[in-house]
Amino acid sequence: MSSWSPRFLQDVCAAMLEDKAWMDNVTNRKTRLVLGKLSLCYILLANAGLLIWVDPRHLLLGKSATPESDYRQLRVTLPDTRLYERRELRITDIRANNRVMIALGSVYMPEELGLFRITFTPGKEALGEGLERLLRSIAEAEAEIYGK
Repeated sequence: MSSWSPRFLQDVCAAMLEDKAWMDNVTNRKTRLVLGKLSLCYILLANAGLLIWVDPRHLLLGKSATPESDYRQLRVTLPDTRLYERRELRITDIRANNRVMIALGSVYMPEELGLFRITFTPGKEALGEGLERLLRSIAEAEAEIYGK
């Protein structure tokens, strides 16, 4: 049994991805819709895929984070990122305790620590529940880090 998509579907997907104007419109529309609902999302440049990168990097910086933080110290190419890696693991533990199973962003090789991604493959109800749990996890991590 083959697990490849049918040729017709591959052709349709290729045509959509090659239509730059259409892709820009889809990406920008999805970005606006998601940002309208979640203030924690930061959508990186993308050309395909139904996913968002969630950006809780302020939690890795702790109390030193400001809205103007540029997050340079979170670059994975820096020689000493152990503190931030430990904080990233702690945030992952908090999410797991809230039954949010999202892989560390570092699995996807981003340029900076702290990012993780959500893929929109579950149904609407499951996705909604997952996002609610995610927001609870972030609030719990903020309370732990900032003493709120």
